[in-house]
Amino acid sequence: MKKVNRAETPAEKIAKGEFILSTAENLARRDGLDALSMNALCAACGVAKGTLYLYFKTRHEILAALFLKTMGEWGRRLGARVAHGPEYAAFCQAYAETLKQDTLLIALMHHAHQNFDHGLPDETYQETLSSFQRLLEKQADIFCDVLSVDNETASQMVWAFYTAALGAGHFMSPAKKLASLPKELGQFRDALSFDTLFLNVVAQIKRSS
Repeated sequence: MKKVNRAETPAEKIAKGEFILSTAENLARRDGLDALSMNALCAACGVAKGTLYLYFKTRHEILAALFLKTMGEWGRRLGARVAHGPEYAAFCQAYAETLKQDTLLIALMHHAHQNFDHGLPDETYQETLSSFQRLLEKQADIFCDVLSVDNETASQMVWAFYTAALGAGHFMSPAKKLASLPKELGQFRDALSFDTLFLNVVAQIKRSS
């Protein structure tokens, strides 16, 4: 495999960083987060470990960058989807559907929740947390505009929705289909789906607001 030349100018360095991140995203989408290692990324990018470490010191830093990238893309999808101000139930449905459009995002959300506090170097953790905060603030603006709530309520709802999605995300895999499953158990199994769990939770947010 042809080696990528070492970046010499700021523009080249930015381009190489974007190339490495894009390659990492392709690997994660193809093989899953668990298969994304520094060695695999070096091989896919055609760079030595020393070069890779100039851009990302740890695997967690790569995943943090992917998390922020996919979060930003999701926020733009959500904003475009609800631009015409749907009712609350339709807004909740749009939130769930735009989130699920990227199958990698929920996996990254879980990784962020479980690993970033202890897995990221202090400086990177602070930068990641600050960027994450700005992304959620942009979502709060969407909540304000679409649902006609004040800033404080919007911020609370953003976190409530995000937490509901994080919990429901454990049930993203399709339910196993059993022809002999009793009706009652079938209904219970169908309730253990991302959409049902998420929408049931966020419906309570509206009632309590």
